[in-house]
Amino acid sequence: PNGVLLGERQRLGQAATVYPEVLQVPLVLVGPQFEPGTVIHTPVQLHDLQPTLLSLGGLSPTTTHSEYGHSLLSTMSENTRPGPIVAAAWPRTPLSGQVEQGWRLYRAEDEAVIVDADDTVEFYDLNTDPTMTTNRAKDQPAQATQLAERARSAIPIEHTNKIVLSNLADEETRALRHRGHIH
Repeated sequence: PNGVLLGERQRLGQAATVYPEVLQVPLVLVGPQFEPGTVIHTPVQLHDLQPTLLSLGGLSPTTTHSEYGHSLLSTMSENTRPGPIVAAAWPRTPLSGQVEQGWRLYRAEDEAVIVDADDTVEFYDLNTDPTMTTNRAKDQPAQATQLAERARSAIPIEHTNKIVLSNLADEETRALRHRGHIH
């Protein structure tokens, strides 16, 4: 189940991390545009859903959407996804709403880096370690540092300190209403 560790990484219960056990969950799409039984093993992320839904609704995603989101329609036809996979997680907070800095994941090609709340860097070679169990940051410091900088700029601290709602542009809202997709 998403967000729950069942003994992995010596943890049990609800987890706020960016490790594969928490993030890698199946995404199932059903509709006339999708061939039944098709399985794609290319990693995708939630940021990809908005441009995908806009494409399915006959709209072109605009630059107002996440720079990391890509329509899954092209991912399905090409079996590849451009750009990095990014994710952030932060500890559960009390009702005060104060959010502490959490973890950032940046995955590009066959490498991934996790930058934790203390700015500790973990680096993984996904070719030899797809489950991300062996931290290679000390073995490959230059690569770890370079990818960690990408993670920090892709997910700045200020973005992990508040909830950000993504809104459709007025033009997109009108077009979706006109087509009957929203009311």
